[in-house]
Amino acid sequence: MAGIVVALGAIPFADQIVRLAAAEYGWPLKLAQSVSALENLGKHFEIAAVVFQLWEGQMDPRQTVRFIRSAAPGAKPILVHRFTDSFSWPEMAAAGAYHAIRVPFALPEVRQSFGFVWAARGVTMARKAVA
Repeated sequence: MAGIVVALGAIPFADQIVRLAAAEYGWPLKLAQSVSALENLGKHFEIAAVVFQLWEGQMDPRQTVRFIRSAAPGAKPILVHRFTDSFSWPEMAAAGAYHAIRVPFALPEVRQSFGFVWAARGVTMARKAVA
């Protein structure tokens, strides 16, 4: 399945572990420093997933997810967080976050998260083919 993975903002080790896991699914990793840069990538590529991190003092976390979903409508937003980060997963999921992975990254966890994205894309494509 064609597509890319986008790391939005400064994601620790994105160039290493995230790039390696994305490549296993045939997705190159692109970096975007802002939501507008993410939106621009969406004009040129099919975005499979957007990995993003919440920062203290940043806008409302739910609003962040909404901006990502608006900029890359077909992409699955994946929250990157530290073990010590405080956030409400039910609120993030309700806002549209698809999955979450912890930093420091473990390759099997990132691989699994992207596997969920890959499977969801397959289901979506199968539904489109039937319709």
